[in-house]
Amino acid sequence: MKLFRLAPAVLILTVTVASGQEAWLIPFAAAFQPDIRGFNQSFAGHGLPMAATRHYGWGIEVRSLVDNILLGPMFFRTWDDASTDSFHLRTEASGMFAEAGLKLVPTSFLTITPIIGAGGLSQSFSIRARTGDLNFEELLGAPGQAATILSGMKLTGLAALEFGLATRTTSGRYGLAVRAGYLYSPLSVTWHLVNGARIVGTPAVKLAGPFFSLGLLLMPAAQNTSIRS
Repeated sequence: MKLFRLAPAVLILTVTVASGQEAWLIPFAAAFQPDIRGFNQSFAGHGLPMAATRHYGWGIEVRSLVDNILLGPMFFRTWDDASTDSFHLRTEASGMFAEAGLKLVPTSFLTITPIIGAGGLSQSFSIRARTGDLNFEELLGAPGQAATILSGMKLTGLAALEFGLATRTTSGRYGLAVRAGYLYSPLSVTWHLVNGARIVGTPAVKLAGPFFSLGLLLMPAAQNTSIRS
């Protein structure tokens, strides 16, 4: 997760580089539909809650325009919570990608951007007993109240199509960006616990699934800056 802690610094750096160029900033609401059918079948067989098919969250991307190609990083995080009378399940996914998109402008207010990218995607399942409030000494006496299953970060590709609707003002262009795409990692997944212990016998799934987003399209007017020595 140290990679994701670098995201703010990456965004600041990208905006700095984009000074004097067209820059896009898109904070967005995200939806990810991972392949978890095998896990849900296993959870149901042991009386555990099942995760929803689609998970929701947020993300942000920053882009700079270079010869009609939009380049920049994208980060997102989605999650889902499910419970029974005895257990709680949280499913999470996080991804950080480097993207490249071809900017097409059919009208003054519409942009169409086919996007490809590569980066890392991780997924986790956290299962815990619903115990209510616990006394610290009771917790130390029976610490086995939760388990988190991790995929680790896997190399993943993405392909997407994004539509941007924006209106021009004196300070730039502002509007909405809608994206639909797919994430896929060709690598096999070895699931493990937080302490690194490997888990065998897990369902055979890939880190993959449809990805959707709806964001605010912010395109401040380019500002040329100079540095004096």
